[in-house]
Amino acid sequence: MDAWSEYWKMGFGSTVRDWPVCLAGESETTLYNLWRDYFSSLPAGSKVVDIGCGNGLLLDLLEQSSLSAWRFTGLDVAQITERTSSLDMNRSGRLIGGTTAESVDFAQDPFDVLVSMNGFEYCDYNALLQNIGAALSRGSIRLFLIMHAKNSVLYQNSLKELDFYYQIERSRILHKLAYLDGVLTNSLSMRRKRDAFSALLNSISALSAHPGTDSENLKNALERLANRIYEVNAERDISSRRDIDALHNRIITDAKRLRLMCSAALDEAHLENLIRHASDMLGLSINRTIIYDKSGSLLFWNLST
Repeated sequence: MDAWSEYWKMGFGSTVRDWPVCLAGESETTLYNLWRDYFSSLPAGSKVVDIGCGNGLLLDLLEQSSLSAWRFTGLDVAQITERTSSLDMNRSGRLIGGTTAESVDFAQDPFDVLVSMNGFEYCDYNALLQNIGAALSRGSIRLFLIMHAKNSVLYQNSLKELDFYYQIERSRILHKLAYLDGVLTNSLSMRRKRDAFSALLNSISALSAHPGTDSENLKNALERLANRIYEVNAERDISSRRDIDALHNRIITDAKRLRLMCSAALDEAHLENLIRHASDMLGLSINRTIIYDKSGSLLFWNLST
């Protein structure tokens, strides 16, 4: 999970809070509203555990809900920015990194509600379900899960973003950025500098960004960085290597994250079997499913005793 640790360390947040979702027979909403409304529906005083909490998006949304009293614990195997949050004596939360949900003793530290947004699928399912089962002896529980599915728009967009990173690698864009920086910081002719700049812009222009994905933003960022390097450095001989290295690290980190995410995704039949297995093993009722995106992917599961 080093890729996720680096991703959160670089200050990234969840990219799906505004993702459109649609409950069957109801109007379109967003993940942000979905989670906020769910938290608002919980009994006051609920103890919530979040598996794969990242930098705490669900804690932030719980804080914005109308639930009057709650305790929140976020767990993530990645090294995250650990923090505690206390709005008042009745509402407090904490994020814990480097911890698997399988290793927490839920029998000794039980919960009322277990939530996860694209984190459950990274766990050892059987070990986690047995651990959750230990909490059942202490009372009723609820599970609210959103999971990666291979036919979802989110998964397909992740593949497209990976393809864009591969294009950058094959085109040696970052190498050309560094070469341009080197040319500009040496006493070479302006013609050499313009030629290197033109070659770089042509390579960036040839990249095929995918509409509706972050690849469009990244392509624009590459072009802006190339222009800025040229405009600032052409006559000043100031190196921009730090900016190039930062972008390089961002691309490498995000590519690793996307590969992990895509490898964790399950086809819809496998997802349904997993949830039904959890339902049978824990004696939980599956209340409903949600159409997650316009591909018709069923990703949401609401289970309770």
